[in-house]
Amino acid sequence: MKKKALLALTALNLLVLSLSSCANRPDLIKTDDSLAAVEIRNSTETDIRYAVIETFLTNGYQRESHYGLTFIKKGNILRQVEYASYMGGAARMRVKVRIDPISASSHLVKINAYTMTNQGSRFGDQERKVRGLRKGHYKNLLQEVSDRLQQY
Repeated sequence: MKKKALLALTALNLLVLSLSSCANRPDLIKTDDSLAAVEIRNSTETDIRYAVIETFLTNGYQRESHYGLTFIKKGNILRQVEYASYMGGAARMRVKVRIDPISASSHLVKINAYTMTNQGSRFGDQERKVRGLRKGHYKNLLQEVSDRLQQY
């Protein structure tokens, strides 16, 4: 009898702990037109933009231009081996971030990622869209953006 009560109490504690830890997580959303997306509430578009830029810069990305939210980073060794051998040149990652207003107090932040090869060739860059199996890293970046906004 005591074992059942102890087991029930442990299960209840785990449930409460998991629910309380989910309360601070952003609402990660599945969209058809993005690799990862999150709804951010009660932040201005400017604050979100700054949080996105800080997050990507601290994670080793470089901005492609000063105006947009497109970031570039050298691909990891797996990407180098996977793409450089048959597409030519070193592979780099290009990440495009969009901030879309949903209402006056919430925005949808979306990420699409691409593997780029043939940079600087006369035929131009070749982009290959990153698929859903590799979205964990980008979800983590969105979580970091949300965490930064909580600190503002």
